[in-house]
Amino acid sequence: MKIVLLWVGKTKNQNLLSLLRDYEERVGHFCELLPKEVKAAEEVETARVMAKEGEKLLAKIQPDDYVVVLDSQGESLTSEELGAFIADKKDHSIKNLVFVVGGHWGLSASVKARANKLLSLSRMTLSHEMTRLILVEQIYRAFAWIHHVPYHK
Repeated sequence: MKIVLLWVGKTKNQNLLSLLRDYEERVGHFCELLPKEVKAAEEVETARVMAKEGEKLLAKIQPDDYVVVLDSQGESLTSEELGAFIADKKDHSIKNLVFVVGGHWGLSASVKARANKLLSLSRMTLSHEMTRLILVEQIYRAFAWIHHVPYHK
């Protein structure tokens, strides 16, 4: 199984980028990890930004991909539950598990409609750059749990 990290824009904060790369490398020991970025839309109106970014994101998703959209209204899981979820998708021969993170203004309704699962990392609003880091760290933590690798708290 491949895990695809699909999000809008680049991580500009160098400190977060360094941590993000570290966790991407760690996850890479357990599965093929494919970070994919789409360019942020340069529009003034929020609805148009979300629509254009949504089109770009959907163009990167294949029909047989299992899509998990990060959304504050999604289901909250413990780290162990995320591990069990990922293990289940691997056991059911999901080819690509795609995690989608929106840009500054969030995600369009069309992207949310394509989701197989809405997942919340927090009921609080997080910056999209922080969301990326927390997501990848939690994916690593999930694989550590799956493979019984010690992960210090």
